[in-house]
Amino acid sequence: MGKKEEEEKKKKEEKKKGGVKKIVVDLWKTGLHGAEIGIREKETRMSKSRQFSRDLDLIGAVEVDGEKAGHVGMRTGPWELPKGAKKEDEYKRRLIIKAFSESGNWDGTIEELIGWEIKNSVSVGESQPAFMCVVSGTKYLTLIEKLHTRWRANYSFQIINEDETVGLYTIKADRFSLGSDWYIEDVTGKKVAEVDGKVLDIGGEFEIKIFDEELGKNKVFVNTLKLFAATLKYLDEVEDKIKETVNAIGKGYKLELEKSEIKFFKNPRLIRV
Repeated sequence: MGKKEEEEKKKKEEKKKGGVKKIVVDLWKTGLHGAEIGIREKETRMSKSRQFSRDLDLIGAVEVDGEKAGHVGMRTGPWELPKGAKKEDEYKRRLIIKAFSESGNWDGTIEELIGWEIKNSVSVGESQPAFMCVVSGTKYLTLIEKLHTRWRANYSFQIINEDETVGLYTIKADRFSLGSDWYIEDVTGKKVAEVDGKVLDIGGEFEIKIFDEELGKNKVFVNTLKLFAATLKYLDEVEDKIKETVNAIGKGYKLELEKSEIKFFKNPRLIRV
């Protein structure tokens, strides 16, 4: 075996130990809004992708296998309360995070589903966040929801592949970790990925390792984990909001959903006359 072949073998072995793909989502201290990135650059980004809305602030950078791979941004309109907001406006806040490639193209979006999570939370008696993940260029949506089992609370999601086979996955919190650490299992119980998180007051960093070679190539799986990792800094705040909303509903508050959320549940088989 020549020197070149030995080096290639060594690289493959080292990569295997750390996973077949490593993604780092680095959330900054504050969002990078239009005034900071430059009005001209923001206009350029908006012209590049209509998914880059005027109320979108870049909140972090993404690296894949050590290379710059894009950014994640949050829509501030649905999340931040305006001045003079009423108490009930707090219940309508909705987390929406988008991912973009280094060239500015839209990779995917994860959106909080208020109606879905309130339904589950009322039934279980504890906050159950739920999100819909939309990945660019794919036909099917991915629902990510917190589900209580007898022993712990996990997140679950399914991926419908292009050949219409279904992948079922569970995201489990590492109970023995001091940080925001998670591991992902497939339906057989095999560990296929993990998220090593450091949530800080000034930001946060989340390292995703994918151990399954096929899933490392799966666009939906990769972007779903990337977007889910970007929500982790906000999960405690989301759960507090859900709890307050459920309490308000118990006192007579009537839940109203935004039109953009209602669109997810429109009947595609409805025949219009």
